[in-house]
Amino acid sequence: MNLLEFLNFASVLLFGVVLTLSFSGLSFRKNVGQYGVLLLVFGLIQALAYSIIGTESLSKAYPVLIHLPLFLLVKFYYKKPALLAGISVFSAYLFCTPRKWIGTFISSFWGYNADISYAVQIAITLPLLLIIVKWVAPYVVRLKYENSQTLKLIIAVPMLYYFIEYALTVYTNLLYTGGAAIVEFMDSALVIIYFVFTVIFLKTLYEKAEMKIEYMALRVLENSFSKEMEMLRESQMQAAIHRHDLRHHLSLLHGFAEGGDMDKIKGYLLQAQRELHNITPILFCENDMVNLVLSSFDSKAKKVGVTLLTEAKLPKELGISDTELCSVLSNGLENAISAASKIEDESLRTVRASCSVNRNKLLVMIRNAYIGEIQQKDGVPFSAQEGHGFGCRSIALIAEKRKGFATFEKESGIFTLRVVLPMENISSLSVV
Repeated sequence: MNLLEFLNFASVLLFGVVLTLSFSGLSFRKNVGQYGVLLLVFGLIQALAYSIIGTESLSKAYPVLIHLPLFLLVKFYYKKPALLAGISVFSAYLFCTPRKWIGTFISSFWGYNADISYAVQIAITLPLLLIIVKWVAPYVVRLKYENSQTLKLIIAVPMLYYFIEYALTVYTNLLYTGGAAIVEFMDSALVIIYFVFTVIFLKTLYEKAEMKIEYMALRVLENSFSKEMEMLRESQMQAAIHRHDLRHHLSLLHGFAEGGDMDKIKGYLLQAQRELHNITPILFCENDMVNLVLSSFDSKAKKVGVTLLTEAKLPKELGISDTELCSVLSNGLENAISAASKIEDESLRTVRASCSVNRNKLLVMIRNAYIGEIQQKDGVPFSAQEGHGFGCRSIALIAEKRKGFATFEKESGIFTLRVVLPMENISSLSVV
């Protein structure tokens, strides 16, 4: 048994296990004991296999003896997603390559002496390990915040390299004896990996850019809803002022009555009625925000010849932010009223909306007739017209954010929006 060869296998194991655990987010300083136990267990397995099956067989059995157990350990014991576990193992193997190459390069000056190669590899193990753990591992750990599409992009290169390396240098000797065909294959493989990586990267980049544009559009909509909410609140305040001043109106009417001037009484009452009607929101339920939104869209519906039939059974307090509530109702009603207003048959120009709370969930349903075709993408209606089509996506994003759901159904000329939003715990009882 060659001592340097044995020590090199030990340093490879140290290098690979420490990098795998570091990449998976297990801090060495806080988990020295776990590192020690795992290195001891894997070290015993490797030493036993080395003494029984020898160097060549150990190299071929490494994926089963070391790599697969490490992957399973990270995934199931440390409860990391499969993609993160794979990235940790494959990346650790990928970083073993520079270590091996440096040893081979230095030994080339002495006729590729194996002992010199082993000695160099052993010597550079700790310095190289410290550099990677300090400067690379923190960025790999942050991958836990990325989506699966990004993780698939990251894992592609080390995984492909892993399989190519084992196929051409461990299980066969084709990389060194295969001639021009194998050399050109490596070139081609490198080019293919580059372009696959580039395409997936650009796709991810474009999707993020699209999401950013969509987010900005939604922010614009939210700001407009916030302004509308302020205007509605101001109207409500004006209505409260009118109610407070009612005694003055009654005093004036009393004076007209004493003078027997019925025409002035009638004119004053008509004027006051018009003013109150214009500024006073209709009371649909106990929730002020919902009353404001429904009052606004009831007025908008009448202006375009649409009948809005509303049933709202909601408590005064809801465990949902005003902006989210306003966005869902405003977007849903605006789309429904717009679609219904385009129908010539007046009997179909009706929008039905219902809101209720059941089992600490807000239930919203808006139904309307429509004409034409409704295009959908991933189950959500969209518009190809620039500047339009954000309403339904806004509703879907809010539902996803609150871990609820939104459905957009079209059947026999009737479009139905259903939204279920889990609410934060509130003291008020559910109303159904």
